[in-house]
Amino acid sequence: ATPPLRLLSGEGEASPLLDRGPHDPAEFQPLVAVGPPSEGRALGYWRDEPDAPPLFVAERKPLPREQKPGVSAFGPGVSFSPVASQLLGAVHKRLADEAKAGTLHSAAARAAAVAAVAARCS
Repeated sequence: ATPPLRLLSGEGEASPLLDRGPHDPAEFQPLVAVGPPSEGRALGYWRDEPDAPPLFVAERKPLPREQKPGVSAFGPGVSFSPVASQLLGAVHKRLADEAKAGTLHSAAARAAAVAAVAARCS
């Protein structure tokens, strides 16, 4: 079976382990990447038993580290936090949080919107 993130990206058949981060435990099944790809954040199901229904949706967040020039600001290691009981609830919560913070659209989309408004006003 194709992992969900690979299937959605159009990369076709792949190993089921390709969506997993290097620090993901067996209980975490990544489903949706969130945030910039460089951050490595994802929402996924948390299961205690492989054949059992998921207990909840968790968010994977890389642990920050001391910033150095030319080195990623994240890793090694990740933290997992419960978000919701179902994926739709987790996505809704994530979108609501980003809407409140004003980070729902990318910087490029915001800049394009500001330029379009400025062009109309001049």
